[in-house]
Amino acid sequence: AKLPSDLAAPLLKILRAAAEAPLARIRLNAKARNADEVELGRERELALAMALVGAGIRQDRILLEAPEITASPRPAHRVEVFLDDR
Repeated sequence: AKLPSDLAAPLLKILRAAAEAPLARIRLNAKARNADEVELGRERELALAMALVGAGIRQDRILLEAPEITASPRPAHRVEVFLDDR
């Protein structure tokens, strides 16, 4: 999956937060509307992880979680990012 072109600002926000907490892990959790979109969610997580690594984040800091099927009114085509202090 390709990263959206408007990802620059959110990516910078993630990178700043990661720089301020250098021991924190970055958890990526994709959302999907149904079981058919779970693989697409996994691809989105991987694309974001690759972008983070390309921006200098160590790969061992990134945790890809299993995509979740959601009934949330928020857009399902998203990857949520969490910073967990160790």
